[in-house]
Amino acid sequence: MKLVSENLRDEFGEIRLEVIFQDRTVRLSCIRRSQDNQVLSFHIVSFTEDGIKTLGSAHERIVAGEMLGEVIQMSEVPYTRTVSEKSSVEMDSGLASLFGTEKGRCTTERIEYHVRGIPYATIYEFYNPKYTLVVKQ
Repeated sequence: MKLVSENLRDEFGEIRLEVIFQDRTVRLSCIRRSQDNQVLSFHIVSFTEDGIKTLGSAHERIVAGEMLGEVIQMSEVPYTRTVSEKSSVEMDSGLASLFGTEKGRCTTERIEYHVRGIPYATIYEFYNPKYTLVVKQ
């Protein structure tokens, strides 16, 4: 299964990660389309302390601003990635403003990473409804 970043590159061309907030166990970020700086997705990431220890130095690369899935793939650490079914959620004014849209709903999914069998990260992805079809509920 392709990573979110790979799917976005395939569909929109060059992208970049923008870290909005980052500490050791939480990251808020978005992926922007390089050509016009449009926000394609927004992410809330929660890391576990045991997972951070298990992933080791690769976690420091993630905290430094690299894309989580890509770093884990290259790390040579055994991992699993589970992706929930997509669903539709009501957007608050902050998310709608970040996406630059008046639309009320967006598509979301949850991605969970385990490294060496230990929970590492849970990612909540929200996709800009201007560029991603909103899943019906």
